[in-house]
Amino acid sequence: MRHYRVFVTGKPGIFDPAGKAAEDALVKLGYTGVSGLRIGKLIDLECADGVGLSEVQEMCERFLANPVIEGFTVSEVGLGAGADLVAEAGATAGAGLVAEADLATEAGSTAEAGRSDEAGAQ
Repeated sequence: MRHYRVFVTGKPGIFDPAGKAAEDALVKLGYTGVSGLRIGKLIDLECADGVGLSEVQEMCERFLANPVIEGFTVSEVGLGAGADLVAEAGATAGAGLVAEADLATEAGSTAEAGRSDEAGAQ
């Protein structure tokens, strides 16, 4: 079995009402240093060994993400014990294949960095 992780996020410039509501709530709770909060989706897929990154990317383009308003990253993860390994290049709709770190930067996402920090603290 192969395990893929997909992060779906709104494209830059697309209004994110859920993100705006969460940002406003955090400010009201006293977290005044928060801005640009965006909410996305995390999708984990367990696939047969023959299912490759390009097929998962196609699933995202056709169904899991709306390519008009959302971008996505796909990575193969594994090694057990919670360790992630990017086995193949990440992908975003309409952008071709680029490095995983570049995708997180393009999407304005720090989810991966935050998750890595949390893992190191445990």
